[in-house]
Amino acid sequence: MNIIRKSIAGITAVVLSLGFVLPVSALTVDTSGSVQGSGLGSVGATGAGVDINVDVGVGATTSGGGSQDGTTSTSGNASSNVNGNASVDANALLITRVDIDTGTVKATSAAPASVETRADLSGYVAAQMQSDANIASVETASDNVAVTYKQYARLFGFIPVTLDATATVQADGSVKVSYPWYAFLAVTNKADLETKLEQRVDAALSANAQLEASANASAEVTGSLSASEQAQVVQAVKTVMQAELDAALEARADASGSANVQ
Repeated sequence: MNIIRKSIAGITAVVLSLGFVLPVSALTVDTSGSVQGSGLGSVGATGAGVDINVDVGVGATTSGGGSQDGTTSTSGNASSNVNGNASVDANALLITRVDIDTGTVKATSAAPASVETRADLSGYVAAQMQSDANIASVETASDNVAVTYKQYARLFGFIPVTLDATATVQADGSVKVSYPWYAFLAVTNKADLETKLEQRVDAALSANAQLEASANASAEVTGSLSASEQAQVVQAVKTVMQAELDAALEARADASGSANVQ
């Protein structure tokens, strides 16, 4: 009896082992977009009361190319497509203080109205920066002009400092003044400066009937500024920001003098 029991137990163990090992399905890899596999394993041993079913499915996405015979096959196509619109103004100009200090850009003496080309504009801007060390940079394009100029501020409301303020003038004449991120700790003249800049820019672009007609056409129809108009905007912004800085420094000097006298 013991021999029979041992024989039955041994046969059952062999059946279970074969049931786990043998039923393995093929795996198919398709790199055109999926990796799929399936399998079903079944082990039955009535005497032991065991019934195991294994169903395996694998899905993935990839890309590639090539093929291989056998249980693994690959086929696919790799492609990329980028859609979008980007426009770059080929006549955009950026001149920094480093360009002036190193002589990278040649300064030329010319009135804004006589500026006709990008080269004329570059020379004009360089001349303005060369004569005024408070201009940190000038960036001009057909749709806007940005001038970075030192402005007076009061850190924490009472400590006098100067910050680089950037006045950006759009082709429609609107103006926005921005300061470094840490300017939130200081009291600035932003609102007053923007108002004065808009008034000055409007006057500069409307100096005469012919210029006014040209400005209206470029701003309202094509949304662009000519080289001459860009030069005039640079001059207008420089004039206002220089006057604001000088007035603030003078007021500070007067206040200091009065305090010393008392």
